[in-house]
Amino acid sequence: MGNIMIQRICKLLKDELLDNGYEYGFYLNGKTYKPDTSNGFDEEFFGRLLSEYRIQDPNDTKRAKVGTCNDVVVLMKSILDEQDVPSKIWLLHDGQHGKFHTVLTFCVEDKTVYLELTPQSAKPWYGKEKVFDDEQGFISEYGKDGCEVIEITDSVVIGEAPEFILSRMGQTGGRCQIRKATIEDVSRIAEILVFVKRMNYRAIFRNDAVSFGEIQVIPVAEQYSKPEILESIWVYESEGIVKGLIHIVGKEVVELYVDHFFQGQGIGAELIEFAKKERDVKILWVLEKNADAIRFYEKHGFHHTENRQLEEGTPEYKVLMER
Repeated sequence: MGNIMIQRICKLLKDELLDNGYEYGFYLNGKTYKPDTSNGFDEEFFGRLLSEYRIQDPNDTKRAKVGTCNDVVVLMKSILDEQDVPSKIWLLHDGQHGKFHTVLTFCVEDKTVYLELTPQSAKPWYGKEKVFDDEQGFISEYGKDGCEVIEITDSVVIGEAPEFILSRMGQTGGRCQIRKATIEDVSRIAEILVFVKRMNYRAIFRNDAVSFGEIQVIPVAEQYSKPEILESIWVYESEGIVKGLIHIVGKEVVELYVDHFFQGQGIGAELIEFAKKERDVKILWVLEKNADAIRFYEKHGFHHTENRQLEEGTPEYKVLMER
C-alpha cells in the first residue's frame, strides 16, 4: 500500500515537472532570465541571480515554466500541500567545492522520499525517486564527505532573496549572525529605528511633528540604552554591520526592523524565524494599514485575530496577530 501511495504522489509531481518544458532560470517583474552558456559561463545571468533573484510564487513558476532548484521545490511543496502530504525543504551544502542545492523530501506511510525534478539537472537520479526508511536515512546519505544537510523549510519565503544560500556564500556580508544587542550597538539601533519608522509610517500617520520632531536619533538611543530595553533586543550583523533588529518581550515580537538599504535580502525572514525557533514567540501587533508587514507575517505563520485597538496617541488601529 505504501509503495502504491509513493508512486501516486511521485506521478503527480512528475506530471507537472518532468519533461514538461521547464527550464533553468528565474522570472522577475514579468521578465524571464535564462543563462546563455553558448560562450561558456554566463557572468551576467549569475550576477543577476545573486543580486536580483527572489523566490518565485509557484503560480509564476508554472506560468513561465522557468525556475531554480528553490522554485522547483516551492512548486512541489504547493502541490503536496494540496494533497495534505507533509514535506520539508533542505539545503545541501558542499562546502569543500562551494556547491549548493535545494531539495525536497516528503513523507508517505512512514517513508521519506526524495525526488529530484530541478530543470536540466545532471543528477543521475533525475526524475527518479529515492526512498528511505526514515528522515535520518536521507540525512546520512547526503551528509557524506562533509556535506551539510540543513532543513530550511521556514526560511524559503516567496518574494524574498535566498538568504539561506547567500549568507553561506558571503553575498550578504560573509559571516552573518543574530546575537544579543550590546551598548555599542545602540547608535546603530537608533539609526535603523528612526529612519525605517519614518519611511514606513509617515504615509500612515501623516504627522511630521512626530516623524521629524519627536523621533530623533539621540533621544531614541538614550531610550534604548536602558538595560531593561537593551537586554530584550537581538541584532542581525554581517560584515561587522548591524543591518536589522528584533525586540522580543516574553512571547511577543515588539519590533522588527531592517535597515532600508539592506531590505529584500531575507534579513527580516531570518529574524522572525529566529524569534519563532529560539524564543518561541506567539504574538505581535501590526498597524492595520501596514499591508506589507501583514503579508510578511502571514508568510511566516501568523494570522489575524479579532483583537484590534488604537495605537496610543493616534487615530490608527493596530491588530493582534498570532500563531
